[in-house]
Amino acid sequence: HLKSILFATTLFLATSFSVQAQSKVAHINTQELAMAMPEMQSAQAELEKRQKTYQTDIEEMVKAFRGEQQKQETIFSTRQNDLNVKVEQFQAEMDDLAPSVRKKREEEIQGMQQNISEEGQRVSQELQGMEQNIREYQTNAQNEMQEEMQVVMLPITEKIKAAITKVGQVKGFDYVLDSSLQNSGVIYAGGTDLMQDVKIELGF
Repeated sequence: HLKSILFATTLFLATSFSVQAQSKVAHINTQELAMAMPEMQSAQAELEKRQKTYQTDIEEMVKAFRGEQQKQETIFSTRQNDLNVKVEQFQAEMDDLAPSVRKKREEEIQGMQQNISEEGQRVSQELQGMEQNIREYQTNAQNEMQEEMQVVMLPITEKIKAAITKVGQVKGFDYVLDSSLQNSGVIYAGGTDLMQDVKIELGF
């Protein structure tokens, strides 16, 4: 998440600061700047706290699912064993049973088989519903984390942007290049680094 935060910060700032030939240009590593800001540490702690809450909820849901799954497997196994015993007893005794008794025993076995089948289908649907709820909660949690990240990071990125803009204007620069972005076209940043000036502007 920290990488996502930093990427969001630098991507936002990259849209605001660019470079053109023959212009007075300075540079600053906005990723390093953001990492040094007290607000970033607070934001990261807040997001991590929220993430742990989601993670705890998911772990509890998974635990409940596995517990129910194990419980139903035990119940099914017991019922299946009872059915097998009934079938074995019937097969061993069927030749000595009166037709009416044999028919009654057959119907009893068929009823047990039907009940096991229907209960198995019901339990299967219930477990699938629990799995679906977990997946949906995970998806919603991810979406909410993204939204919360944007809300938390917006004031920080705006503050960084405003400070860089002010310092750049005061010092007479036409453009301020973000040297922290990968593949931004910056191969060498040997000009004026505004890091210390912007930190002073930001008050730390």
